[in-house]
Amino acid sequence: MIKSLVAGTILLAIAGTTACADPQITPTDANSDNVSFDNWQVRQGLIDHSYLLIAESRDHTGRFWLSCDGNGSLNVAVPLNGKYGRDRLRSFPVTIRSDQRKREELDFLVFENFVAVAMDYDGGQNPKLEVFLNALQTAKQTFTISYDDNVFEFDVSGLPAAHARFKQLCGPRRTQVSVR
Repeated sequence: MIKSLVAGTILLAIAGTTACADPQITPTDANSDNVSFDNWQVRQGLIDHSYLLIAESRDHTGRFWLSCDGNGSLNVAVPLNGKYGRDRLRSFPVTIRSDQRKREELDFLVFENFVAVAMDYDGGQNPKLEVFLNALQTAKQTFTISYDDNVFEFDVSGLPAAHARFKQLCGPRRTQVSVR
């Protein structure tokens, strides 16, 4: 439970501070923890040994991020545009699609009424997180997240390089999901 609260607090702080990625790979030191690949950014998280893989939509109105920490936890978070002020939202349906193929409807937990999250818990596997990661990793051109009347399309051309850096920082154990 404490792990979930810490992760939730970190995700909320990130939601307010996430910067846009550069339109091209940002030159950095090879050992840097902060680097951009098109609309993808890898950066150090707010606690030691935590890292973020942040995606920004083509139209710059939507984003999501993956976070990992030194304990092997991996989370995905989707800010919910227009959800401010709705009291007691506990979960929220999010639809994902890889290259406009099969739609996957996921029900994410909601923190503070504006961030939908799928997270590992007590070292267990979260099937929602696995579905999300599999869809993301199989995308060749676009990855789409939608909810309500919002549709956010993400170009995945920079994802392989960004994911490789994220995986390197987090360790291969939790960032690789097998495609079924």
